[in-house]
Amino acid sequence: MLDINSLKIKTIDNLYMHDDADGISAAVLLGHVFKVNKVFCPENFGEWEPFPDIAKNYIPPDVCCDMIPQHPEWKGICFDHHPNHPPASERKYTLVWDQVPASMIVYNAYKKLIPAKYHWKVAVGLIGDGQGDTIPTHIWRSNPELLHGYSMYVAEKYGKLVISTYPLYIRLSSFINAACKIPDKWYVAYQVLKNAKSPMDLVEDPALGACKRAVKEEYNRILKDSRPIDFPHFRYWRIDSTMKLERTIGWKSEQKDLKTTLVLNIKTNRMSVRGKLSLFLFEELTKMGYKLAGHPGFGGGKLEKGQSPEQFLKDLRKIKLI
Repeated sequence: MLDINSLKIKTIDNLYMHDDADGISAAVLLGHVFKVNKVFCPENFGEWEPFPDIAKNYIPPDVCCDMIPQHPEWKGICFDHHPNHPPASERKYTLVWDQVPASMIVYNAYKKLIPAKYHWKVAVGLIGDGQGDTIPTHIWRSNPELLHGYSMYVAEKYGKLVISTYPLYIRLSSFINAACKIPDKWYVAYQVLKNAKSPMDLVEDPALGACKRAVKEEYNRILKDSRPIDFPHFRYWRIDSTMKLERTIGWKSEQKDLKTTLVLNIKTNRMSVRGKLSLFLFEELTKMGYKLAGHPGFGGGKLEKGQSPEQFLKDLRKIKLI
C-alpha cells in the first residue's frame, strides 16, 4: 500500500463515497481524522465530472472512498479495494489500494489518529462487505456489546413468545445499507454513523429504523411481483423499483442455493451480481459491450444509453461456460 505520509492530507474539501456500508464507514473514519467540508454519494458508481465547472458552481471531489473513478483524468486521492484500476501511468489520481474493504484500508492507514472510541465503526464496513472475520481483535475486547444477542424478530405464536436473536454486530451494516437503498437517504446513514457513540446507536436510531421498515415493505412487494429466470449456471432476476434493492435480492438469492445471481432493476437500469461466477459474468458481458465492475463475488453495473433490458436478456441467453 502507498506510504500514507506521502498524501499530505490536511483538510478534505469534497469527499465522495460509495453508497453502501463499506463506503459510508470509510468516509466516516476519514471524518474522524480530517476536517471534511462536504460529502456526497454519486448516483452511479465512481461517476463524476473530473474537472471544475465554474458556471455550474461544481467542484470535483478531492478524495473518494470505495469506488473506481470512471474518469482516469480526475486528480484526487482514492481509497479503494476494487480490482481493475488503470495503471499509474494511465491515471491522474493517487490510489491507496489493498485487498481488504475500503473501511479497513482507511482504518489501517489512520488508526493511530482515529480516536479509540470510534474504532468500532470499521466493523460496520467489514460486516457490510462480508469480511466480519477480519474485525481487529482489540475491537472485540473494547466493545464486547458487539457480541451481545440482539433480537431481530419477536412475536407470539400459540400463546408463546418466539424470539429470534443474533449478535449485535451482524445487524450494524443492515441499518446503514437500508438508508442507502432509498433515493437521497444515504446522508441519513452517513450522519447517524458519524454521530454514533456506540453500536447500539445504530440499531436504536428512529430514522434508520424507518428506512429499514420501508425497505422491508418494498422488498416484500418485489418478491410478490417479480419472478427470476434460472439459466444452467446462473440466475437472472428482473425487478422494477425506485429503491436500490438489486444488491439485497442478488445476495439473498445467491445465499439460497449458492447460484450466482444477476439482478437488473429496470426502473434505474442498475444491476447487481452476487456469487462465485461474478467475475465470469463480468468478462462475458464486457465482451458484449456492457459496463460492469466489482471484485470476486460482488459487483454491478448499469445499462448505458441504447442498451435495453430486452436485448440484455437475449445476450444473457448467449453466455455459455464451454
